[in-house]
Amino acid sequence: MKKLNYLFVYIICISLGLSITSCSNDDDGAGEEQQEEEPTTLNYFPLTLDNEWNYDYTDGEDTQILFYTTLDYEGNTFLVTDFVNPFDGGDMTQGFRLSGSTYYGYNGETVIEYNSGIAAMATIDPVEYVFFKDDMEVGETYTTEVAAPTVIESIIDIETTTDFTFVTTILSKEEEMIVNGVTYTDVIGVQLDVNTSLMDVEFDETLIYYFANEVGPIKLESSLGDYTILNYSLN
Repeated sequence: MKKLNYLFVYIICISLGLSITSCSNDDDGAGEEQQEEEPTTLNYFPLTLDNEWNYDYTDGEDTQILFYTTLDYEGNTFLVTDFVNPFDGGDMTQGFRLSGSTYYGYNGETVIEYNSGIAAMATIDPVEYVFFKDDMEVGETYTTEVAAPTVIESIIDIETTTDFTFVTTILSKEEEMIVNGVTYTDVIGVQLDVNTSLMDVEFDETLIYYFANEVGPIKLESSLGDYTILNYSLN
């Protein structure tokens, strides 16, 4: 099975290297000292070592997420998985953690090599970011503005930033959802609209995730295809 955790690859690859500034009313930017949040009674993304999810991808090979180790970043511990960087086929490291009702993500240092007539390489430092909040009401939105320091090495080295706007909307909270013939209960639907701007070039994408309580991500809908859960193993 190909190790391509694509439930998160696309959003991570258009948000490589994040330093977060929150624009929501409750202002809890990632990577900053925060007040202790009340623990959630829900668990839409179980974060335990050796947890594994396997998915069917409509347009390609099956996909896997596996938490195989932990790492500490700025005083926080993340469960870590690797995936293939679709830009150049290299491995990338991604982590997740839960604080209160907020799910955070981590991207390890990322190097992208490309050649469009002139060879170039972009390097992005490790970063932390907000993924979603499970205590938002249906229809509620949460906006995060992101400035990502970007270094491009080529004939002339360039230090710049990539600007992102993430708008998370809670689409639904369903009692149950059937995926690949299996019924999952207590499912939250999350829409993530992402605007990316780099050197006057903009890109927009919409991703829709479905998470089942005490199971994890069971479905992703995107312009590149759908990902539906086949099986999972939790510890």
